[in-house]
Amino acid sequence: MKVGLIIFSRLDSNRLPGKALRSIGDRPLLGHVISRARRVGTDYEVVVATSDRPIDDPIAEFAGGQGVAVFRGATDDCLARASACAETHGFDAIARICGDRAFFDPGLVKCLIGELLTRKVDLATNIVERTFPVGASVEIVTLDAMRRMLAETDDAFEREHMTTYIYRN
Repeated sequence: MKVGLIIFSRLDSNRLPGKALRSIGDRPLLGHVISRARRVGTDYEVVVATSDRPIDDPIAEFAGGQGVAVFRGATDDCLARASACAETHGFDAIARICGDRAFFDPGLVKCLIGELLTRKVDLATNIVERTFPVGASVEIVTLDAMRRMLAETDDAFEREHMTTYIYRN
């Protein structure tokens, strides 16, 4: 099973517009996230998934400059964007990484990838019962599960927040 690491990022955040490319220390926030994603391991391709709107061109340019693949798709339908990205890159499952989580734990991502593969489940996560702090959430989801969610829900909130449908059902 091929697992990809997809970093979801857009420039028009409501709380802090442009945060993806704001500098933290010596580099933009997205650069820190990309570096941490690479620490998950060389077995996993890293892709930045952003919208297909011109406002997100700088994200695509930055990611490309970092040697990372870029996927462009739906703005508010993260589920459709994730599924299309996975299909384009031949991923059977993805790790969902938020583009503003500069301190996520690469070891935890790798551990949950292992759980998904070993247990043969649709979703491996550490957030069903919150024992990790907010910001340390990890979700690994299969393409098959994403396809089923796309077929079963057209709820805008569930499509934007990707795995909400699984938790509700």
